[in-house]
Amino acid sequence: MVHKKYIIIFCIIISVIITVCFMLCDPDNHRISKKIFFHSQRKDILDYDGNYEIPPVVTKYTKIGNLILVEWTPDYPIPAIYEKYDYGYSDTTVVLYWVINLDAEDQIGPMDYTEFVNYCESNLVKSPF
Repeated sequence: MVHKKYIIIFCIIISVIITVCFMLCDPDNHRISKKIFFHSQRKDILDYDGNYEIPPVVTKYTKIGNLILVEWTPDYPIPAIYEKYDYGYSDTTVVLYWVINLDAEDQIGPMDYTEFVNYCESNLVKSPF
């Protein structure tokens, strides 16, 4: 009888752990750093504190050291949740770039390819794109 009681308690604990994991895990969010994530459905990059926002469409991203390097093709019109920023571009055929510097807590962009390469060179990072 004691063994059956322990088995039931064990099953309840496992069920609670699995339920909590499913509630906390969002399969659409791919964590890039401690606070920053890529949302695979919307194709944007956000953070949990609201400090960083790169609107759709993020086509590529990579993390090198303390930098997150992002390739971006603007999705126009910009979705309403991002309208608080002026991104300065209205051409959907252009490819632009962003950099999130985790040490300086800074987001730079959008940049054209030349600006992006210059930024990478000045920070001793080889451009992955």
